Formats: sequence, structure tokens, C-alpha cells
Amino acid sequence: MARSTTTLDDIPDTLLKHVLVGLSSPVCIVRAAATCRRWRRIIARSDYTRALRFPPLLDAGHYQAVDLRYAAAPRPCGGKIVYVPSASVDARRLALDFLPGGGSASRSSWKWELVDSEGGLLLLAKTRRRRFPELIVCDPLARRHVVIPPIPDKKYSHCLAVFFWNWNGGPNLSDFTLRCVLHEGIDGAAGGVTTARVYDFKRHYWSHHRKYLDRWFARGGAIDDGDGVHLRGATLHLTGRAACWIFFGNDADADAVLALDMRYPSACKFMLARVPGSLRGGSCGDRSGFRFIDGDNPDDVRLVSVVGGDLKVFLRRDGSGDAWEPEKNLSLRDATSGMPGRKESYFGGAGAAAKIVSAGAGYVVLTPAEETWLFSVELATMEVERKHSRNRYAGEFFPYHPPWPPTLSAHVSYCKRNRKGLCFQICVC
Repeated sequence: MARSTTTLDDIPDTLLKHVLVGLSSPVCIVRAAATCRRWRRIIARSDYTRALRFPPLLDAGHYQAVDLRYAAAPRPCGGKIVYVPSASVDARRLALDFLPGGGSASRSSWKWELVDSEGGLLLLAKTRRRRFPELIVCDPLARRHVVIPPIPDKKYSHCLAVFFWNWNGGPNLSDFTLRCVLHEGIDGAAGGVTTARVYDFKRHYWSHHRKYLDRWFARGGAIDDGDGVHLRGATLHLTGRAACWIFFGNDADADAVLALDMRYPSACKFMLARVPGSLRGGSCGDRSGFRFIDGDNPDDVRLVSVVGGDLKVFLRRDGSGDAWEPEKNLSLRDATSGMPGRKESYFGGAGAAAKIVSAGAGYVVLTPAEETWLFSVELATMEVERKHSRNRYAGEFFPYHPPWPPTLSAHVSYCKRNRKGLCFQICVC
């Protein structure tokens, strides 16, 4: 009796899934998905992506929101949003010329401001005077965007901050969450008392009805007498996000900032957070003087500030309340001595000798107060550098990571083998 030949078709899907999980690189996974329909079906299933213990984080560079207030800094020719690619990425594939509002890359890009990024998505806003901003979420790789409707009955509310808020993994255009903080007046309140409230926008694809569900939800966290926090006509400014906290500087308070505690998914609470004693007495509404960023541990908050000509770094550990630990101190005048383009007049005098342009986990970008001369400080080593890509333009830095698993599109054409039906040619888009 002849022995039957064993083929790949004899391997059950459960075992084949474990084989495909062991692929060593994203390129191998894409090639495997293009091999046949069966492999593509296994890779596209949610249990396959969950089985990947360490999904690869593809570094495709970063976007930068150029701040035009720094007149001497280089300005991009394509708009206020600049894409700085990594060495292996073609910048033309991630251009934002598809955004609404203009027929060319320059027109559409100048109308929008980049406010946040998450994975492969960008959040952009168009500011309108005394009105809720226009918001869109876009996928540069797929060249698609979603228009975010305004919050009902909040057309004339002031938006303090809006950002991605995803607790369930990486977002995509079919499933993402935004969090918005509004600064509002209180009808009938005496003494100019104002309040702040939190709203979440949820977009989800309802497969049963084959339609998208877009809706705003009130998340509470309103400032009222019960919280013990009062705002009397104060002007608030975003001064940074760190861990599950977001901070707002207050022009009316020189000793504290308004903090929003978001450590719990379904609840949030406002409170006043005291700044370190050496920073009190200044203006807590000036975001060029200090920023809150992530610490080394998931729940730690780091505060970087400029006092005179010194860069001071403080650390607040989780659960330590208002206890700030002095961490590091750097004389900017001494640290930048001898660098090309540095003038002797930089970082002198008793006033604010430097400004913080942008800051993130592990770094801060600064410039002298009198003119724009960008440089960055690596907080781990306190080393100063000028040649880093984040110092090319003045503005906030937003990392970009293409979606994982990669998006696969099927290009349908007539069968080339003269058979019935259509051919599905797979490519990475």
C-alpha cells in the first residue's frame, strides 16, 4: 500500500498559527500573509495578534508641529506640520496633502495644527476664536481621515486640551478614543467663578449593523465646591502630560497648577498640585518656564524648569502627593560654552535667560530668551546637543509608528489564468 504524501494542508490551523507566531520580522509576516488565503486568514485573526507577545514597534520617524512664534528658527516650506522620516522611510508616502481645506500640500497643511499622535494616527485641530475647534483624526499611511463632530451644546466652550486616550491597545480609524478638557463659565455664578469638565469621544465600528458609532460622553471631573478647587476667571494653559496626569498652568496662582488625575479609566478628578518651593512666586501660566513629562517609572512625574540660567529637574514619585525631589541641576551657560553659534550674551542676567520650546520623556529642547538658538538636553546624562533631528525646527515632537499588524489591501482584477472569479493580489499600502 502506497504511503500518502503529507503537505501543508494537513497541518491544522492551531499548529500553523504557532508556526507563524515564531516569524522573526514584520517583513516575514507580510510575506506569509501574501502566500495564500489560508495563511492570510490566520494572520488577520485577533487571536494571532494577541499571541504576539512583543509586537514590533516600527519606527518611521516623527512629525513636528512648528511654532511660528520663534521667528529666527527654520521654517518649513510645506506648512506648519513637518515630517522627519527615519532612514528607511520615503517621506512622500506620509505627506499630509490629502487633508481637507486646500488643493495642495501647502494650503491644507497650513490650516491645521498637530496636537497629538498615537501609533499610526494623528490628531489635528483648526483653532477658531471663542469656539470649539474643528478636529480630525487621520491615518497618513492609508491617506484617510475622520472628521470629529463638536460636543453637543458646547459650541462656544474653550478647549484646554484634546488628546488620544486608549486603554485597549493601539488605535485605528475604526476604533479610537479622544479625551477633551473644556474650560467653561458657570451660569449664575458670582465672582467670575469658572469650571473645567472632561469629555470622551468614542468611535467604534458596529459590525452587526455595519456602521460606525460616533459619540461624546461626559466623564465628570467637574470643578465644584465639593472638590475644593475654585477658578476665578483664570487663564489656563496646558503645561504637559505625564503618566496618567495632565497639568494646566494658572495665571492667577503662582504656587500651584491645576492637575487632572486620570489613573482610573472611568473616572477623573481635578486637584491643585503644588510646585516645588524654589519655583513658587513666578507665573505658573507660562509654559515656556516649566513642563511636566514622564519619569523613568510608569507612575512617576518629572518636572523640568528654567530658573535664571539654570535647568532644574524635579521628580515626583507615585503616591508622594506634592513631594518633589530635586533630581538634577545644569548651568546652561557652562554646558553650552564653546558650541558653534553660541554668543557670550546667552543665559546671562537675573531674569528668565532661557525658554523651553518642547519636552518629552528623557529630553527637553531649549533656546535663549533673546533669540532662537535651538539645542536639547538629554536628561539621563544631562548632555547638550545641537545636531539632533528634534532641534531642526521649533515645536512639539510627535513620534509616528505605523500600525501593527500592517494594513493589507487586496487589489481586485480579472483572473489572469482565464478562470472564473477574480484574482486578489496582496500588497502593503
